[in-house]
Amino acid sequence: MAIFEFIHIDEFSSTPKYRQLANSIIEAIQKNKLKKGDVLPSINEVSFHYYISRITVEKGYNYLKSIGIIESIRGKGFFINVDSIPVTYRIFLLFNKLSEHKKIIYDAFVKELGENAVVDFYVYNNDFNLFKRIIERREKDYTGAWGGLAKFSYLFEGTSTHIKRLENIIKIQNRDMLWKVDDWETEWLGNGW
Repeated sequence: MAIFEFIHIDEFSSTPKYRQLANSIIEAIQKNKLKKGDVLPSINEVSFHYYISRITVEKGYNYLKSIGIIESIRGKGFFINVDSIPVTYRIFLLFNKLSEHKKIIYDAFVKELGENAVVDFYVYNNDFNLFKRIIERREKDYTGAWGGLAKFSYLFEGTSTHIKRLENIIKIQNRDMLWKVDDWETEWLGNGW
């Protein structure tokens, strides 16, 4: 089924899989790849194709139903129920680890973005190889020319070192596209990171 080319489930993402499923369907509608009346694959088909549980797929479909994007007809399946969805910002958010301070930043960040943004949230646990895989495997187009990478915390020793390594990994053409919090994090939060 062609819909599978529009659905992206990233095992490294901290975004729940049911939201990744829902976000993929929303994005396909926004890009006019899916339209009102199109049939979605069954819960079993999605579960089998992406190796995720039926409950996860059902939760994703129920989320889409709750916001009016899809409808289900017993015995017939799931259908797209809208002509269009306003375009949202897609943000790639990467933390080196989780902490109370970062939860405060994450919550403020998501609140400030509001309903017009989808945040793909990743944690790389100070593992450079995992960091590199996350960056290289991202399949989505993120907001902006490069794509709003929000980098919170120190990747490596020294700012110039981690920016240089980042440039080598993601081929940043314009440093301004990298939102870097290191310059104000000490002033704002102290050295508790």
